[in-house]
Amino acid sequence: MRRLGTALKFDLAWVRDQTRHGGLAASWQAGGRTENRLQSGGDIGLAKEWLARKPREMPEVSEVVREFARASEAAADARGRAEEVEAGRAPSWTRARAKADHRAVAHRRTAEYG
Repeated sequence: MRRLGTALKFDLAWVRDQTRHGGLAASWQAGGRTENRLQSGGDIGLAKEWLARKPREMPEVSEVVREFARASEAAADARGRAEEVEAGRAPSWTRARAKADHRAVAHRRTAEYG
């Protein structure tokens, strides 16, 4: 009877998403955690929603999946700041931050690809 109760509580959609996010995070990890493997746009919001609605009875989400979600959001934020700077809509402190972010990404790419 206990197994039936567990099966009824099983959130199949959440598990499907777990498989998807886990696969994306594993690909990101195997590929050297490069920015081009991160999520973007609406996928970031979907990942955040998925993380927030984890059923209690499900195992914890792996740290690499959490890091993948955080890195995706951080990269999207940096791209957004850079776009504001390019369009001339950003305050000076944001322009300075975007330039620093851009330099950091360029430095990582140089280190990764030589």
